[in-house]
Amino acid sequence: MLLETHSHTSTVSPCGKLNPQELIHAYQNAGYRGIVITDHLFESGPIFDADISWKEKCDRLFEGYRLAAEAGKAAGIHVYPAFELRFTYMPGCDFLVYGMGPDILPSIPEPYKMTLEEFRRAADREGALIVQAHPFRSY
Repeated sequence: MLLETHSHTSTVSPCGKLNPQELIHAYQNAGYRGIVITDHLFESGPIFDADISWKEKCDRLFEGYRLAAEAGKAAGIHVYPAFELRFTYMPGCDFLVYGMGPDILPSIPEPYKMTLEEFRRAADREGALIVQAHPFRSY
């Protein structure tokens, strides 16, 4: 099974080039059967352009995933939620977080303000996996 494990939507991530429906269509045409939506979560990100609650911010973060899941269901592609986290104290160093979707993240307020060690403890409690997103990227 071909599975994309790191993909962004233009709905949420500034670097995303395709909306969720276009993304699903492109991966379907390439023969993929699954995709993980890993839109960006960082303090100065576009989902924080308003004075809204943490729950509402989480809803915005996973909007690309929800739309992709809807399109994926129609296309026969499995869609999984994740996110790419950037800690405020570590600019330019991003981490992919798997297993902490829209049902869990709202219970962990503002993880980008934590240290990696603090967040790792929260992730461990939830059974989530943290992977450095771009280990060979020069910053």
